Amino acid sequence: MFIFLTALSAGLVGAAAMALASVGFSMQFGIGNLFNLAFGALMTLGGFFAYVVNAAGLGLWLSAAIAAVGLGVVSVLMGRAIYRPFTLRARRFGKGVEAAVIMVSFGVAVMVQYSIQAIWGASTVYGYRVGVSAVALSANGFVLTWQGVASLIVTAALCALLGSFMRFTQFGRAMRATAGNEALARSSGVPVDRILDVSWLISGAFCGLAGVLLVLDIGTLDSFTGSDQLLLVIAGAIVGGVGSPLGAVLGAGLVSVVSEIAAGYISPDLKYVVAFALLVLTLLFRPSGLVGSTARAKVLAK
Repeated sequence: MFIFLTALSAGLVGAAAMALASVGFSMQFGIGNLFNLAFGALMTLGGFFAYVVNAAGLGLWLSAAIAAVGLGVVSVLMGRAIYRPFTLRARRFGKGVEAAVIMVSFGVAVMVQYSIQAIWGASTVYGYRVGVSAVALSANGFVLTWQGVASLIVTAALCALLGSFMRFTQFGRAMRATAGNEALARSSGVPVDRILDVSWLISGAFCGLAGVLLVLDIGTLDSFTGSDQLLLVIAGAIVGGVGSPLGAVLGAGLVSVVSEIAAGYISPDLKYVVAFALLVLTLLFRPSGLVGSTARAKVLAK
């Protein structure tokens, strides 16, 4: 029971970062139609944005907010300058658009990765100025620090706000319409380009903040911090249901907790194996995920 509770607490805290990342990844695929392999590298960049601001003397959570805004802006610029123009041009050739854009995202991932290494070094390990976080709850191996509690609260609040925004606002409904059928939404008068910019901004902000929460969870930051977690992010988004913020949260939580429990009982080396197994099982038996859309499931199954 001690091992189970220890793994459960670690999985819950890790799920905070993974949930934000999976929601951002899911938005980019669901609305922007991009399976973004650069997402992990951008998480790392967000972590370094916060590191620079935090090292300059600002508080951690203010640094995290600035990093989120910075990654949101970077995401919008990449969407406009790289992904969107390439997608529009690739569509002229018909088949293979998704595969071509995925390869472009891989190129962006390499570009971001090596830029980070050129600036901060390939093997140097960094950390935030956070001090020692007091324990908020401890019971037979289940340990939550106040820092971990804050991460969970921030994640839950942001995901709830995003879900409410997409469900109950006119702009949110326009985002869902664009995700369902971009061409039909455009012909119906929906400002698709503005919708895409906002979706890139939100997903980029979630990506940046996820990078910060990940560093808070593991305690270190290097040039591979976010990239090492990309499989968990993708698994969370697919298991929950690509295109659904709620599904991404549930999927990320499930993948994080199950992976940590497997690591605790069997071997830490199996953490990513378990995540991949969950991803494969979902694609085989329930491509739509826990609460995902059938349309996106058909795209994934191709």
